[in-house]
Amino acid sequence: NLKVKNKILASSKPYLATPCNWLKEMFLRSKVGHNFQEIRVIANGVDTNSFFPIMDKNVLRRKYGLSEDSLIFTFAGNKIFSNPWKNFSVMLKSLQNLATHIDQKVVFMCIGERGQLIESPNFICQFFDYSKDVEKLNELYNCSDYYLHLAKADTFPNTILEAQACGIPVFANPICGIPEQILENRTGWLLDSSKPDQIAKAILTKISDVDYDQSVKDCRHHITSNFSFEKMILKYKDFYTDILTKKYHPRKLDS
Repeated sequence: NLKVKNKILASSKPYLATPCNWLKEMFLRSKVGHNFQEIRVIANGVDTNSFFPIMDKNVLRRKYGLSEDSLIFTFAGNKIFSNPWKNFSVMLKSLQNLATHIDQKVVFMCIGERGQLIESPNFICQFFDYSKDVEKLNELYNCSDYYLHLAKADTFPNTILEAQACGIPVFANPICGIPEQILENRTGWLLDSSKPDQIAKAILTKISDVDYDQSVKDCRHHITSNFSFEKMILKYKDFYTDILTKKYHPRKLDS
């Protein structure tokens, strides 16, 4: 089967676009990676006209039944409970632990699946069902103070980009392509530990020192400068142009 695949790919002379350098390296290390004429990194784009900061969080929190003075963390994903790669239990336990160390009530807002309210001292986990309404999703992102993403494995999650487009700093683990999405100490933080108590301690340290208003600005600027739809489309157009130039004018390129 592998021999057939290599034969087909070698004769096809394919080009490949990946959203991050990590995935490019995975292809290059694979048993078929040598067949690609070029593998170019073109990051996923975010519609920055649909995902943007909304300054008055209290109005949004009242609209969605959230406590106005709480510290809110958000996670968005499909099959939050049943998909083991989402690592829901670690996120939940980490924030429950955090809630025992601060006076402010901690809310974990999970977007993408129905679920029963989870409560513990100074903590609540609330669920919002999946919705195709982008305006609603933007408002839900903007209800939060931080975005939390501790998946065991992921490629280049759009939700991390969408949250930053809304001016929401991110806490995530340094796996796969995620480190390429975050500016450390500016738009978010990478958490090395997988233990809830250590994660909670790290989060508490970071939020105690952060210049939040500046981080909000940095998040928005980071996305509009590097991950907008417009920039993604331009990079694909350049890639297609380069492919066609190489295909139809090989001698000109070699001269």
